[in-house]
Amino acid sequence: MRRLFSLAFLAAACGGTDGDTILFAPGDSGNPQNDGSNNSDANNGMDSGGNPDSSPGNDAAPPFNVKSVNGLALWLKGDVGVTADGAQLVSAWADQSGNNNNATESRVGLLPKALASGINSLPSIHFASVATQGNDLLIADSPTLEWGTGDYLVEVVSRYTNDPTSVNGGGFAALYIAIYGPPETAMDGLGLYGNVPALSNKAKSTGVEAFIGGQPPAVSSGTGYNNNAQHVFGMQRVGTTLTVRLDGAVVGTQVVASVDIGKHGGRLGACENATAQRLEGDIGEVIAVKGVISAGDLAGIEGYLKARYATP
Repeated sequence: MRRLFSLAFLAAACGGTDGDTILFAPGDSGNPQNDGSNNSDANNGMDSGGNPDSSPGNDAAPPFNVKSVNGLALWLKGDVGVTADGAQLVSAWADQSGNNNNATESRVGLLPKALASGINSLPSIHFASVATQGNDLLIADSPTLEWGTGDYLVEVVSRYTNDPTSVNGGGFAALYIAIYGPPETAMDGLGLYGNVPALSNKAKSTGVEAFIGGQPPAVSSGTGYNNNAQHVFGMQRVGTTLTVRLDGAVVGTQVVASVDIGKHGGRLGACENATAQRLEGDIGEVIAVKGVISAGDLAGIEGYLKARYATP
């Protein structure tokens, strides 16, 4: 039996039920203060950019409207459209962008787990890595996720504890990838990774890497992000410049060739049947935009995510 639960009843729903349970229906945020759409609900005193709202007498400014962003390709939220069983194992995560780019997994041993109180005490999806196996969710190919040679943006709210020295496939974590096969040979793929692998003459580190095809990666200038602290991790291509972003700021850049990113869809949490690049941590939200994004929309998306998840 499938049932619909609001945020107030998530903990009870996770206690056990027969069959799958839709923890949150598509379009129902379960958290009206921070659902990313324009409404009259309170927004914790934040303006549309996720900053304190100092307008006189305005205590209910609407949050940034994510759905208004031109080219919005993917929007996954931990409190919306999550389908899980009585053990809280997640088999589907419904896309809120309107493009039906849903993240799914049918193999029971690879299912991540729904957390009622995850990143910033908000519902999130937990990806584990045990022995030689991890968890993942797969997104089928669609025209809206075929980036081509154009601009794109991917933002992922996550926290993780991956050890970069691990040799069991969990050394660096797949936050969002769109590749088939090893990164260095998939010339039309991309990836956003927690920790930096020993590729392209780069030493392993606890930084963050944005990768596209066989090009040199953009690597964050800072390190130590595997300490289970939440951040908004991002990668963006503008022309031939690839950047890795952290909490709304550029922290690494790389000039890349005009690689055509073709029909790949996407993956969260791991690759190669969840045996490699296995995330040890949580994902709260994923937003992806295909094409040119305005400075205002970029600031709006990142401001909304930072405010919602209380990142630095």
